[in-house]
Amino acid sequence: MPDGRRAGRERAALAALALLPLLPFLSAAVSIDAPVFLAVARQIVAHPLDPFGFDMIWDPTSPHVARFNQNPPLLSYYLAPWIAVFGEREVVLHAALLPFPLIAALSFHGIARRLVGKGLAPAALLVTTPAFLVLATTAACFTSSCAAKADSISPNSMRNPRIFTCWSRRPRNSMLPSERYRQQSPVL
Repeated sequence: MPDGRRAGRERAALAALALLPLLPFLSAAVSIDAPVFLAVARQIVAHPLDPFGFDMIWDPTSPHVARFNQNPPLLSYYLAPWIAVFGEREVVLHAALLPFPLIAALSFHGIARRLVGKGLAPAALLVTTPAFLVLATTAACFTSSCAAKADSISPNSMRNPRIFTCWSRRPRNSMLPSERYRQQSPVL
């Protein structure tokens, strides 16, 4: 089987493995830190340029949201249009978050293929860990930040990896390579 066809089948199997276990949890209640992200998204719908401009009762001190929520509001900005159009139904919110586990799985697949040569087994281990399964449908920034980090270093994002070429002049009695040694290393 050609390598491109095999990689396509691996990605399809991985997408199914990443998303199918999450489907029963689409109607699950909002939990963990998700109420904070949803409150910020509600604020963004009302006042798009002031995401932290409100107080929230989160602990006994009831501080301003900007004091206890130290996360950037990127996920809340992503959720705000969904809330504005479809409301705050759990099914819609959890479905809106499904691209993040998929991006994380496929990006990790590309990283594993590049580093190990085989990508399905390492990526399957990632998406079947209990932490990934539990946090993948929460409206908190765990899976979305994992997806962003994995995608930023994935070969899928870097179609043409750069090659650094190092030339060095070594001073006498130095441990550095001399001029005649040229080293190339791909940047991941």
